[in-house]
Amino acid sequence: MNQERLNEVFGILFFAAATLLFLSLTSFSPSDLPLYTSAPHETPHNWVGKVGAVVGGALFFLFGTSSFLIPVVLLIWGFLKFFGHDQKILSIRLWAGLVFWLATSSLLSLFFS
Repeated sequence: MNQERLNEVFGILFFAAATLLFLSLTSFSPSDLPLYTSAPHETPHNWVGKVGAVVGGALFFLFGTSSFLIPVVLLIWGFLKFFGHDQKILSIRLWAGLVFWLATSSLLSLFFS
């Protein structure tokens, strides 16, 4: 398989992961997980299912509402990978942006908790 086709496959996978993450974050309900309630729902109300409820809960626990930026970063990576842009420079910038986002998220949670 040539590199162009491989980039398209990875771009589609990043797009699918971004979509699933966004759906699991959007439809997250704390009552789906036994960590947040003593009587969780038998069938989760999350659109992605039990896995989506766990992933959404973990992301909200770790990053709060700034976890909605993770699907955006994955979407940008998928778009750039699909169209074969210069990955080295753009991936360094996206990783630096991700580190900046994590630091900002942590700092804001300290001030506004």
